[in-house]
Amino acid sequence: MLTGIVPAQVNTLPYLTSISLWGNRITGVDPAAFSGLTGVTELHLNSNWITTLDSATFSGLTSLQTLGLESNRLTALPATIFNGLSSLNTLYIGYNTITRLAAGTLSGLSSLSTLSIY
Repeated sequence: MLTGIVPAQVNTLPYLTSISLWGNRITGVDPAAFSGLTGVTELHLNSNWITTLDSATFSGLTSLQTLGLESNRLTALPATIFNGLSSLNTLYIGYNTITRLAAGTLSGLSSLSTLSIY
């Protein structure tokens, strides 16, 4: 079981296409952890203890199609967190304690076809 913060060293694995870190005790993500991983199409961070995310956390994931953030401890998301994710078609952010999304948080997600917020 992983605990703590997803380290920046993840970005030294350039051939990754899918990252699944479900069901650990991850509390955060280093803003550089996924930088340069342009081939990643799926990222699952569901069922962890993540409380906050930096606005740059997903920058560089230009091929990302599915992002799972369900069942964490998120209370808010930075307004620009999804900037540059024009390929994202599925976003799961339910089962957090997010009470509102800032204006423009989802703008730019031109390929989004599934949004799960509950």
